[in-house]
Amino acid sequence: MISTLLSRVRAASVASATVRRPVVAVQQLAFVPLPTSTSTTSTPAQVLSPLHLSRSFSTTCRTMSTSPKPFIHKACCTLPPVVSSYTPRGATVRVGQDMNCYAVGRADATRAIVIIYDIFGLHPATKQTADLLAQGLDARVVMPDLFLGKPWPLSNFPPKNPADLAKFFEVSGAWDVVHPRIVATIDYLNKHHPSITSVGLLGFCWGGKIMTRALNELADRVKAGASAHPYLVTAEDIEGTLRPVALLPSKDEGDMSDVQAKIAEKWGDKGFFKAFDDMHHGWCAARADFESKLNRERTHEAVEDLVAFFDKNL
Repeated sequence: MISTLLSRVRAASVASATVRRPVVAVQQLAFVPLPTSTSTTSTPAQVLSPLHLSRSFSTTCRTMSTSPKPFIHKACCTLPPVVSSYTPRGATVRVGQDMNCYAVGRADATRAIVIIYDIFGLHPATKQTADLLAQGLDARVVMPDLFLGKPWPLSNFPPKNPADLAKFFEVSGAWDVVHPRIVATIDYLNKHHPSITSVGLLGFCWGGKIMTRALNELADRVKAGASAHPYLVTAEDIEGTLRPVALLPSKDEGDMSDVQAKIAEKWGDKGFFKAFDDMHHGWCAARADFESKLNRERTHEAVEDLVAFFDKNL
């Protein structure tokens, strides 16, 4: 079955005709299966809750040279999104009164993925990855516009004043702001797609941090979560999750060996960690350069990994 699903991934793009070579210098966990519970009866008070998005972005940018994980900070602050001419395969649907949502994939699918995008919002390159995942997993994939049409402005990137970006996260990207919108998206799926029996989350960059918290506080609504090029996800975040986690960091995230070990300890063979050491931060989302053969190959590889992870856990 998985081989059939993976073949769909390559068929989803003209670029899929290229030959994918193995990842160089990627360390994959040799997981030791451990007893884990996926019960939804636990409450956040019974476990160590994930860290809140408390480290301000301005502090992050100021401490690039001294942080033990400096590269992700620099990449987030300096790498711009790509210019994309891709025509998305999905459509825009309305969730609630004020939120648009990009939706793609079979309307009668039994599984759904909610994508939490990066600060550049509903970018065509991010939609391209969503399209690949929908076809590869044979699922309904939805990407809510959590910033309500007001992502970080390209006219101010790289940010002239990092404090402005910190304020953006504190106002537009705060958990208390995006949490009800994620819940509304899941409610929409349940109402308009009754065939769906399980929901997973996929976060990019900042969305990866949000994903880990959702795997704690929304564990009764979602069954698994993943992130490519996650922003400042820590071992404490993983400890707080109540559902299996997959992380696919780039070279810019720095040393995540403690996070890798925590995934193995907590989730055993249900979890997944794989470093893409020849890819830049954002290679699966708004910073993805699909004109690059290597970027295309790595994105397809990441989607294949996500398909296998979600196929196991949803």
